Amino acid sequence: MTLRQETLDAFQATSLILVFVTVFFNIKYPLIIENLNLKIPEGKKARQNLKDKMKTDLFINNLPTMILNGGSFYLFFPLTIKTIKTTNFEIFNFNILSTAFLFIEFWIGIFFIWSAILLVKTIIKIKSINIEDSDLIN
Repeated sequence: MTLRQETLDAFQATSLILVFVTVFFNIKYPLIIENLNLKIPEGKKARQNLKDKMKTDLFINNLPTMILNGGSFYLFFPLTIKTIKTTNFEIFNFNILSTAFLFIEFWIGIFFIWSAILLVKTIIKIKSINIEDSDLIN
């Protein structure tokens, strides 16, 4: 199979995957940001409730988003490497099919990196909720 045919086949899958990835990210992103912006409350019970809520949201919102974006990026990565190796890039005379494919893979990569950053930020916030010291009396 030629690189052109592989890229055309990938575009058929990419269109559906790209729509799904962007819509899913768009649905989950506000929920993730809302959780990251929550203030850590006073009181042991309130902190425990927040920590439990954030752990649940980590598995419901963050992890699926990162897995979906990472899987999409990984799915097209071998073809991306092959395209980069075999295509001559010129500023004014370029192959629109290869360039568009690389642009889409780059876009999916940005979603993956951003999802991973949000996942790490959520884990850091969960670890920063200290339940034991919340009710100490001075």
